[in-house]
Amino acid sequence: MQVSRSFQALVVVVLGIAVALLLVPIQQYSFDELTGGKLPYAPDSWYDAYVGVHDRLGEPLGLSPYYFWGHFAFLMYVAGFVGARALPRGLARLSRLGRGLLVVALAVGLVGDLLAYWGGTDQSDFTMVSSIGFGLIEIPALLLTAVGMVVYGLGLLRERGLRCWPGWVLVEGGALALPGAFVITYVPHGVLVTILGGIGLALLASLRSKEPAEPVAQ
Repeated sequence: MQVSRSFQALVVVVLGIAVALLLVPIQQYSFDELTGGKLPYAPDSWYDAYVGVHDRLGEPLGLSPYYFWGHFAFLMYVAGFVGARALPRGLARLSRLGRGLLVVALAVGLVGDLLAYWGGTDQSDFTMVSSIGFGLIEIPALLLTAVGMVVYGLGLLRERGLRCWPGWVLVEGGALALPGAFVITYVPHGVLVTILGGIGLALLASLRSKEPAEPVAQ
């Protein structure tokens, strides 16, 4: 049952990464007010498909391309939350603290993301709601998510030993989350791709490991 849950969570996390990679090109394009259909991070041939979907679904709602595609960004947080919940809880205080911080930070980030993208209609007019959601809620939540991953991973390593691969992956994923924004410069997507990748690899390591998902109490 635990393996099945972990595998299902892994699939959800992979889908979350796919959503992030699909949203980044058009949102970066719209936010930077680029022209000519030259997409960053994606083939230019995708541009017409983005425009067609927005014209059919976003335009009637009065949403700019930036905010229309941003309406789907919350799915990244949902994927991360599902993945984090499926990871082993651990018995030690440090691992439980880290896992709890990771889960709570992703939930708070989800709220901030919803306010940021659902609180506006035009990319050139950031509302108070969208500004609060992004600047005061989502950004701090992203930082806490990265910290939670590192603390959680260190707790697992301390609890299970240096051969605990999920622990190593979580530490590395959390440490690389913020530098990941220098590769994909659009935030929060660039940070979340690294975070989701770390959670997904930790789930995969848990599936491949012969250790039980939950450590056995002595």
